[in-house]
Amino acid sequence: MASLMEELLEVLGEEEAQYEALIELGGAKKDAVIRADIEQLGRITVQEQDAASMLLNLSNKRTRVLNDMATVLGKEPSDMTIAKMIGYLEKQPEEQRQLQEKQEQLLKQEGLKVLLAAHSYVVEDAAMGCAVTDYLKGAGVIPLRADLVDRDAALKHSRELSPTCKWEISREILGGVSMLREQADGIILLSAFPCGPDAMVNELIARRVKDVPILNLVVDSQTGTAGVETRLESFIDIIRFQRGDL
Repeated sequence: MASLMEELLEVLGEEEAQYEALIELGGAKKDAVIRADIEQLGRITVQEQDAASMLLNLSNKRTRVLNDMATVLGKEPSDMTIAKMIGYLEKQPEEQRQLQEKQEQLLKQEGLKVLLAAHSYVVEDAAMGCAVTDYLKGAGVIPLRADLVDRDAALKHSRELSPTCKWEISREILGGVSMLREQADGIILLSAFPCGPDAMVNELIARRVKDVPILNLVVDSQTGTAGVETRLESFIDIIRFQRGDL
C-alpha cells in the first residue's frame, strides 16, 4: 500500500508540473500570436499537444493506481476517487495530509479551470465524457469534476442550490457545483440524452448560478465529436475573453 501511495503522489506531482507547463505555453502562444510569429506558434502548438498527451497518460495512470489501492482496501474500484481515498486514510494521517495537499495544489493551479457537472458514468464514458475532458486538457484547460468531491459534504452543500431536490445522486452533483463554483472560470453541464432528472437539475443550476459562464452539453454515444468540439472551443474563447486573455 505504501508503494502505491508513493506512486499516486508522484503522478499527482507530474500532473501539476504538466499543467504549469501548459500555462507557460499559453503565455508564449499569446505573444507569438501578437508578433504574428508563425514558426514559433507552430512549435508551441506541438509542445501543447505533447503536454496534453502526457496529461492524458497521467490521468489513465492515476486511475490505474487508484483502482489498485481500492483492491487492496477491499473497496469497489469503479467508485474510488481521490476524495474517497483521503477519507480511507484516517489511520494514516501523514499519507492523508500529503494526498490532501496534492489535491489542493491541483485546485489552486493558476490557469483556466472548467467545472464538469456530470455523473461519473458520463464523464468517464469513452464515447461521451472522455472526448470532452480530452479536448479541455488539449486546450490547456484544467478540468474540475463535481462528482469527485467528498460525498457527505456534497449532500450538505446541495441545499445551497436546492433544499428540495429528492434525487440523491443529483444532490451529489448540486453539492459539488456549490463547493467548486468559486474556483471555476466556467461550468459545463454534461448529461446523457435523454435523462429527465439531469435535464431538470441542469436547468436549476443554470438559473441559480449566475456568476459563472455555463455551457449545457447533452451528448450520447452516437454524437460526433466535431460539433461538441466546436461548442467547447467557443465556450473556452468566451471565458478567455471575459478573463482578458484574448
